This record gives sequence, structure tokens and C-alpha cells, in this order.
Amino acid sequence: MVRQHHEQASSDWDPPEWDLWDADDDRPAGQARRRRRRRWRRRLLWVLTVLAVVSLLAAVGLFGAVGLTFDGNTMIRGRGYTFRLPGRWWPSPGDRGAVENAVAFYRGPATAMGRLHVTVTRERRNITLRELEQIVPVRVATVAHGRILKRLSRVRLGGEPAVQLDYEFSSKGTRTYTRQILCPHDGTVYSVMIMAVPYLGGRFERSAGSVTRQVLDTWGWSWRWS
Repeated sequence: MVRQHHEQASSDWDPPEWDLWDADDDRPAGQARRRRRRRWRRRLLWVLTVLAVVSLLAAVGLFGAVGLTFDGNTMIRGRGYTFRLPGRWWPSPGDRGAVENAVAFYRGPATAMGRLHVTVTRERRNITLRELEQIVPVRVATVAHGRILKRLSRVRLGGEPAVQLDYEFSSKGTRTYTRQILCPHDGTVYSVMIMAVPYLGGRFERSAGSVTRQVLDTWGWSWRWS
């Protein structure tokens, strides 16, 4: 009788169209939620992709010009040139205004004779190396109001003839020692200035000699800048 009652109760029970064990996504409302979730996921993926691209572009913009090499040196990449500096250097764009025609400025380590800086300048000028040798000492004296400490010498920058000289000058009362390398290339005069600011005295070559050699040995020309 119990069995008969159970069978009768079972036959009288009409299961709901949806019960708790049915997957929620099988219902019309669940399907709508699933579509919304898919749209949300696609939008989230799109936003994350855009953010990744923007972050990559920002990283290239901020750090593309400066990067560390496997041997712990600093790789510099500019428009038209690349070179390396020994050890760690940091871009200092706020200092570019201190040097005429500067396109890059890098802050280096502190030394006994002062903190080292390297700046790169570019100036559109069709000029020969011989003409450059005549003009540079005059500009050091008249423009920088400096005193030449080491006479012009011939070097090679990126495989091309260049000149190098050392001079000292003061800017707003700050004593500065500068070693400048100048090279006419493709209608442009490129200049690399290795500076001790403020210059505290002592042998410049002892602290900046390795920087000079690294610049001369690793300088390379890349695409033409406009």
C-alpha cells in the first residue's frame, strides 16, 4: 500500500519546467546572462589588449633610448645614432636646455672630480672636418667663454673622421670640465660632450677616459633623422 501511495504521489507530482539541478545557462534568462558575460569578456580582452599596446609604446618611448646590456653597460639609442656608456646612466631631459642644440642628456655616476654627464647635440650644417677644426676653438672662446685645456686631436666616430678637445668654462658660477667630440655626418654636425658638473678638480682622464673610449668604440650610425 505504501508503494501504491508512492506511485500515486509520484504520478500526481508535476516537475517544474526548471528545477534546481538544471544548469542556469539553459534557461532563457541564463542564456542572456551568458551572452552578456561573453560580451563583457570580449570587451575586457579588448581593453587589456589596448592597455598592453599603450604600455608597450610608453615603454619604448621612455626606455627605448636607454637600456642596460648584459654586461651591465648602458645602451643609448637616438635618432641617427647608437652608442654605449660604461655602467649605469639615466636620461635627464630637464637638463637639455642647458646645452644649445642638445637632443639628449644623460646623468652618470658621481666621481671624485664631480658627477659625470653626457649630452648629444645635432646641428644642420654642411661643413668639412678642416673647417670644423678652425671654427670650434673660436666658438669655445666666444660662445662658451671657455679655456681650452687640451688641443684638438683627430679621432674617429662611427668610422668617420672627427675631432676631440677638452675645455673648461663656468655656467652661473658652476665650474665645468668638458670633453667634446664633433663629427660632420650627412649634412649634420654631431657632438658628444662628456662633462664633469660641477668640476671639483683632479684628473679628468682618470674618471672620464673609459667613457670616452666607450663612446668612440661603440658609436654607430642608424637611420637618417629628419
